[in-house]
Amino acid sequence: MLTDPQRVMVAVSDEEARAVLVESLEADGYEPLAASCLGHARSRLADRIDALIVDLGPDTARLVDSVRSGNCSADAWLPILAGSASEDLFYPVRLLERGADDVIYEPWLYLEVRARLAALLRRAGAGTVRQ
Repeated sequence: MLTDPQRVMVAVSDEEARAVLVESLEADGYEPLAASCLGHARSRLADRIDALIVDLGPDTARLVDSVRSGNCSADAWLPILAGSASEDLFYPVRLLERGADDVIYEPWLYLEVRARLAALLRRAGAGTVRQ
């Protein structure tokens, strides 16, 4: 039985990091949707999304808030993996308190991103784990 690939929005402001994530996720059988800024990410949330990887600098918390509050077209329970390059040690804690499901520190190791994403999707019941 064939299933649709899991759609993952990659809302990352750094163009090179976004391209690497999109290319790698695609190679692993996901269907990545790229977004470069908060406005672009919000507009793409109208698409069917299974998970969100977000690192938009100061807009990361605003996007997490939008999803969790239901103020956008995404499911309020959408799994969110947030990236943090902040030197503020409390920033990742604040992201988790605002509704991110997991936080990963930058620079990102793709294998860790993939493993954390698979764990979030598994807990959300969004299909099979990718190896």
